This record gives sequence, structure tokens and C-alpha cells, in this order.
Amino acid sequence: MTTATAIVYCHRFYIDDNHSFKDYDKYDISTAALYLAIKVEETGGISMNDIVKYSHKIRDVNSSFPNDEIREKKKASLRRNEIMILNGMRFNMKIEHPHKYLLYYINTVQELFAGQFVDTELRNLTQIAWDFLNDSLKTTLCIQYYNRPKYIAYASIYLASMILKIDLPTENGENWLDTINVPAGEIEKIGEQIMDLYSEYNI
Repeated sequence: MTTATAIVYCHRFYIDDNHSFKDYDKYDISTAALYLAIKVEETGGISMNDIVKYSHKIRDVNSSFPNDEIREKKKASLRRNEIMILNGMRFNMKIEHPHKYLLYYINTVQELFAGQFVDTELRNLTQIAWDFLNDSLKTTLCIQYYNRPKYIAYASIYLASMILKIDLPTENGENWLDTINVPAGEIEKIGEQIMDLYSEYNI
């Protein structure tokens, strides 16, 4: 979840009216957000030198890797931007991603309703819903529902079920939307924002 955490940090930074793309370079901020996320998520095997080296290459694919002098300047800039992001978030680095609610739901379905699903249906439902969650990070849903990530998860599950044309099972046969303790209007609103994303990019 390191990449997802980094994306949320970027959203949280730029949602501040004082932080514009014009004044704060998106490459510099995203690199610092990724570096911070790597530490927060305890992603091993990636050093500051790695981050600096490859972010430099991504920004200019035709360039060579930075020499020692440029690398040290970029590392200093990375540290400054990291502190700036932390200050912007008031050092609140905790992120609860909606993905865990998707996995919890799928595990529950496997335990209680395994007989109602063909294996491929459940795998497809999981994959499509997971893709929706990842794509939702291109929107500001992670900010709008910062304290309610399960809303995004359930909206993604619902969208996936609509695409696959399968009914989501419940213990007593009720409408699934009536059992998840999430307002149906919120599910619809989140779903529209996710689907609008595909329209915007002509997907």
C-alpha cells in the first residue's frame, strides 16, 4: 500500500489552498510523498539514493543518472519537501485505506456464502473492485471520505457487482445496500465520481 499512501499524502498536501501546482512542483512533492510513505509503511530495500536516482530519471528519461553534486542537492530538497508535507498534515501520517474493507468483505463471503459463488465470480469481483479502489485515488475521494474509507470500499464492491451482473449475498436475503450500514446515497455519489473518471479519460 506504499504507493496508495504516497498518493493520499499528495492529495492532502495539494488540497491546501496555499499549496498550488504552480508554486510547488508536482514531481518534487510526489517524490517526497513517496519517500515518506516508504518509511511510514516500512517498505524495505529502497534508499533515499534510490528515490533520488530514479525520480531524476523518470522526470527526464533522456538524462543520465545524477552525479554526486546533483544527487546531494536533490537529497537536501527531498528532506525539505518531506518536512513541508509533514507540517501540512500536522504530522498526522496515519492512513486507513479502503482496500482492507474489501478484503474483509471478500473473506466474509468466502466463509458464509461460498456455495453461492463460482470461484471465478468471486475472483473477478475482487479484482474489479480492487481496480476501482486504485483508480479512485485519481480523484479526491480519499480526502472527502478520509474518516470513512469503508464507504469507498463498499461503493467499489457495488460497482463491480453491477458490471458482473451478480447479486451480492446477504444472510436473510435482504437488499445488500440495506445491510452495510452505509447510506445508499453515498454509495451512489462515490460510484458516480469513480465512473466519471473513466469518462474524463475516455476509458
